[in-house]
Amino acid sequence: MNKEQLLEKAAEAYKTVLGKSESLIVRRAMSSFSDEDDQADYVESYLNILQDRWVLLDDFSEEFLRSLPSERPHSIEVLSEISPEFTISSITNDKLGTTYRYIRPSGYINPNQEDNPVELPEFPESLKEKVITTVKNASSDLNLQWVPLVRLAPMFVKAGVDYKTLGYPKLRDMISKLDDILISEKASSTEILVTLKLQEKSNMDTSSESMDNQKAEMPDYILKVVSALSHLSSKHNTIPGGWIDSIYVSPELLKEGIDYKKLGFAKLKLFLQSMPNVVELKRISSTELHVRLKPQNIERVQLSPFSTPYEKLISFAWFPMPKDGIENGITAMIKELRKKALDEDWSLENLQNYFLFTFDRLVYEDSRNTSKKEKKILEGAKYALYNTGLVNSIYYPLFALFKKNTKGRQQWLFSGFHTEFEKILSDVKNSEGWKDLPKPAKFYDSPDDLVFDIESTISAINWEHIIIDNVDRIPLKYIRSYRPQDFLLIDDPENPREYYENLREAIRNDIYSYRKLVELFDSAMKRALNHVSWNYRYAIPMYFPRGKRVDMLIPLVLEDNRDHIVDLVMVLERDQANKIYLANTIMTLKQVFCNIRLVSQNNERDNWFPQVESSAK
Repeated sequence: MNKEQLLEKAAEAYKTVLGKSESLIVRRAMSSFSDEDDQADYVESYLNILQDRWVLLDDFSEEFLRSLPSERPHSIEVLSEISPEFTISSITNDKLGTTYRYIRPSGYINPNQEDNPVELPEFPESLKEKVITTVKNASSDLNLQWVPLVRLAPMFVKAGVDYKTLGYPKLRDMISKLDDILISEKASSTEILVTLKLQEKSNMDTSSESMDNQKAEMPDYILKVVSALSHLSSKHNTIPGGWIDSIYVSPELLKEGIDYKKLGFAKLKLFLQSMPNVVELKRISSTELHVRLKPQNIERVQLSPFSTPYEKLISFAWFPMPKDGIENGITAMIKELRKKALDEDWSLENLQNYFLFTFDRLVYEDSRNTSKKEKKILEGAKYALYNTGLVNSIYYPLFALFKKNTKGRQQWLFSGFHTEFEKILSDVKNSEGWKDLPKPAKFYDSPDDLVFDIESTISAINWEHIIIDNVDRIPLKYIRSYRPQDFLLIDDPENPREYYENLREAIRNDIYSYRKLVELFDSAMKRALNHVSWNYRYAIPMYFPRGKRVDMLIPLVLEDNRDHIVDLVMVLERDQANKIYLANTIMTLKQVFCNIRLVSQNNERDNWFPQVESSAK
């Protein structure tokens, strides 16, 4: 095969990968993250790169090498034969901080030009109601009238509206065919916002002046919802802003004689969404929903839905790229930190997450410190610094030092990591007039948060979320033991998102399978709680970054064995006022490593933690 033929194969492979890249991004986000905010961050950041027609080199190589004759050696070295017609470059994802190799044809300068414009099919009328419902739910969850399209992408797929299946090259092509029910606006070169064209109007006026006059016209159950939420607010069960965790709402509604399931609603969220003029909802995570009575005459301030710890860090300071140019500045900085910090066998990914979450917590603590005293991030005339929470080999705290940035848009420029007793920090202290250096981040509000309260009880267990929503986290051997009838289990599914959606539905519809899995987890949880009641240190504290709180973890040994192999951990959220714990979700050992490490060091934990460490490597 000559070079011209190779280039033809490469062009075909590139076009194929480019055409399916947007769909791959959405599906990878859904299979990798359960949290919709994380899904949206992932999709939005990779679409920015795709906008310039870059595709992942790994995806391209797989497609390209597959198209070559079988007798040709399938080696990445073949790629050298298609240069310089194709350009390969390492690109850093500005939102996630990852760096991967991408490829595109050389000289591609018009990313908005379609190679082969095609006539778009009409959107099926039968699916429009699903689109309306999806946009409504997204608007309610995010507390936004205009919803970013990247937020809608995974939600459409989950609702059974897959733009690829319907014959649209891109999601925005499908949106263009829905102009009778949707309005879309281009907020930037890569961000598109969507809202419903025809907002449902209610005859109910909820202004403070007319509310009393219209109470008689409200259905009885709405009056009881108002009463229940008012009662919860009066008991000071609120979060700043008057929000109430929805987990407290259902018991309060039952006291008022309201069973939302008997009213025809499968979930509390759907019931509350049915009265948008009375309550407001705010999705905190995939398992946490906040609700409040709709405030009147209060200006609502919207925060950016894409404000990750990484974005906060790179808006604070610039991290210079090494002279060799092989890796980005963040990666180089993390490698430097790993060399200087006490050896804890960090992986680069875990250490980077630790560093990002630590900075995020410091920002949060300083925002709560209204007195402006004892700031955790010190900023002076020439220097800024903060405590990383890590120490060197002789246990001196390591500080991240920054200099005033005179060239870039960020105010600070990363300088290095130093201990208090190095001359450079001594000079900085004297130069800025700082008496003391800042303390490390404190990831808890009270020492009680770090200890399992054996006098508290498990008040609620979200079995549906634990078993069904998180079935992809459960080791396959346990699913196989209680396999749903007529469902074929696959070790490595080609389309994880679709496969696990089908598996969830199969378990939900197979009472035997669901019941046996609940019994398996319930038995493991009871054994763990018995152990905790004997030794409270068997439960380990974990910081939950998005919720800015500490949860407790108990290990689940699903297969009762002599080796006590921990399969998963159960996450328990504490309600200190009512002396209860809420079992919200399960996580893998790999997922919790960094969250545990944020709160405490290895030698302070109990004997099952080494299993978490080995999983994180």
